[in-house]
Order: sequence, then structure tokens, then C-alpha cells
Amino acid sequence: MNFSIVKKLFPLLIIFTLFSICVYASGGEGGHGEGHGIDWMNFMWRSVNFTALVILLWYLLADKIKKYFIERKDQIAEELDDVDKEKNNAEQQVDLYKQKFMQLDKDIQEIRGSLIGEIETEKNRIIEDAKVNAQRIIEQANASAILEAANAKQELRSSVIELAGEMAVSIVNKNINDNDQNRLVEEYLSSVEGKN
Repeated sequence: MNFSIVKKLFPLLIIFTLFSICVYASGGEGGHGEGHGIDWMNFMWRSVNFTALVILLWYLLADKIKKYFIERKDQIAEELDDVDKEKNNAEQQVDLYKQKFMQLDKDIQEIRGSLIGEIETEKNRIIEDAKVNAQRIIEQANASAILEAANAKQELRSSVIELAGEMAVSIVNKNINDNDQNRLVEEYLSSVEGKN
């Protein structure tokens, strides 16, 4: 047996012996017709038996009990570490979600500002396109009006010339007689012959 174990157990043995004396002394008279005194021999054997039992139990179970409590302590410490880790992870998640929620308002404002900017840009582009298209339509309408006016002038001129020609033929027909007609034909033929 290891003497260090005995040194550690010696105070326990003294405590258990004193405890046994107190228990035995409080028991009063023995039931076997013995006197009022303490049967020291019986007490001694009981104390030795008790002490031997405690030493035997200690010797057999001490390592297992220590191992159990050490393992239990380590298991509890590990569980506490796991709980601390989970608590820290949960706190980090909460902080992360708080940051995301705070960032969410900022993101919404940025998106809103961006959309308003894009809408304003698109509105301005549409207005500019409409102005360009309106100007082009006006220019096309002006060009068409000018062309139509030119065509109308040309038609009017052609109509006036045709009408003037008809009026001239009518006037000439009224004022020309057969002698004048013959003379004009001869003058025309002379001028044609002169050119050739």
C-alpha cells in the first residue's frame, strides 16, 4: 500500500474513530446485561473493522471516484465551454443581424436614391427625345409645306399658263382671219428655212 495514501487517510481515520466513539457512547446501556461502562474491546474491534472497511473502500474506489469526478468536472467544463461558444455565436449572430438591419435602412435609402436618379435621368432622356422628335416632325412638316407650296405654285403657274394659252388662242381665233393665218404660216416657214 502507498504511504502517501495512508498519510492522506489518517486525518479521516481519526475523524471516523471519534465519530464512532460518539455514536457508541450515545447508545446507552448495552442490551446484553452489561454494565454502564464501555466495552472497549468491542469498540476497538468495531473501530478497526470500520477503519479497515473505509481503507478498503478508499483503496478500491478512490481512483474510480476521482476519475469519475475529474471526468464529470471535465465534461461539465466542456459543456460550459460549448454553452459559452454557443452564447458567443448567438451574440455574434444577433450583432450581425442588428448590423444587417441597420444596413438595410441605408441600403433602402441608397436604392431609393438610385431609382429616383434613374427615373429622373430616364424622364429627362424621354423629354429630350420628344423634343428632338418634335423638332424633326416640325422640320419635316415645314419641308412638306414648302414642297406642297412649290407644287401648288407650279400647278397654279401651269394652270395660269394653260388658261392664258387658251385665252390667247380664243382671242387669236376671234381676231385672225384667213389672210392673217396664211401670212403667219408663210412667215413661220420662211424663218424655219432661214435657220436651215
